[in-house]
Amino acid sequence: MAEVKDTATALPWIRYDQNPYGVPLLDLRPITFQLGSEIEDAQLKNLDSYSMEDGASFSGLSVETENGRDRLVDCELTYQTAGKLYPGSLFVPQSPEDRWAIFFDGAFIYFIRSWSKELVAKAAVQVEENEIKLTQIEGAILDDGFETENQTIALVNFIMCSYVLNETVPVPLSNELESEPNRAAVWAFSLFGHHAKVGVFNEDALFGAKGVIRSTTAYHIAIANNDVETVKLILNQNLVEKDLLAQDGFTPVHWALYTDNFEMMKALHEQGVNINARSLLQTTPLMDAVELKSAKGIEMLLSLEADVHAVDVQGFSALHRAASMGQTDIVVTLLMQGADPFLASVKGFTALDLAKERNHEAIIALFTEKD
Repeated sequence: MAEVKDTATALPWIRYDQNPYGVPLLDLRPITFQLGSEIEDAQLKNLDSYSMEDGASFSGLSVETENGRDRLVDCELTYQTAGKLYPGSLFVPQSPEDRWAIFFDGAFIYFIRSWSKELVAKAAVQVEENEIKLTQIEGAILDDGFETENQTIALVNFIMCSYVLNETVPVPLSNELESEPNRAAVWAFSLFGHHAKVGVFNEDALFGAKGVIRSTTAYHIAIANNDVETVKLILNQNLVEKDLLAQDGFTPVHWALYTDNFEMMKALHEQGVNINARSLLQTTPLMDAVELKSAKGIEMLLSLEADVHAVDVQGFSALHRAASMGQTDIVVTLLMQGADPFLASVKGFTALDLAKERNHEAIIALFTEKD
């Protein structure tokens, strides 16, 4: 790790009855959220290299045996998945404060130091229909050579919860740092960056995960790269489900939309991919295309018969969004496709109501003509 700038900030404690874990927690954020990291050009280049990585380049690699990593640790760590978990990325770093890159190849999960691309640990995985079980860990998370087996399990579990699932769970802080909480916070920051929010001085502490794990597969990355032939190959060989959500909760069509690969939408449709499949937030690609003000995306989706009447969990349609945003041209396009300006949301708001609320006069006039 690069050098981290220390701070003299006094850290507060969170009482056992004021957090969901029932134990006193050290609030690390006054330090971990204020610290920044000094990163070299080579390390920054490594960070950039993960953007289109599905983990294939790490599959089959062994952990280096230095720094006490020549070890196997049996464990029983279970996490929920959305159906079958396919090989792909579980977490890709976006900034220098993301200390880990995490990939799954169908048999192992690989834990890579994001700055150095060093594989420090990998976990054997037993795949079930709606869960995965980590059964054995090879390697170690720390570099000191003194990491206990229980500490390895606790640190791997923290990475799975905080990075893969983006959940706020306590960092299992080193017991020997209990008398130096500020130093413990810097230690946590050096290992986990801004994912270190609260901590507990119990290096064996395990906290259960609540979320569901998904992966970003070679299928999604081929879509982002506008690689139609690879997409067809993957789907023709039934390597993944056609409408598989990626790690970020978006569908294949959403991925084509967000990467401006509009012809890819057509190719996906021709392969039987659902053009109206919903994201984890229950939005269709057409709804998101409106929010992106993507005229080309909207045009392509409508040409593929995207459902203009679809609504999200709050009852808002694509037209609700366009009216609220004051996007007159998009409103006209949706009206021509039969969108209903008087369709009420769950709380009773129509697209006309939203246009009136924001004084979008041109759109109000259009809706009034439809009345």
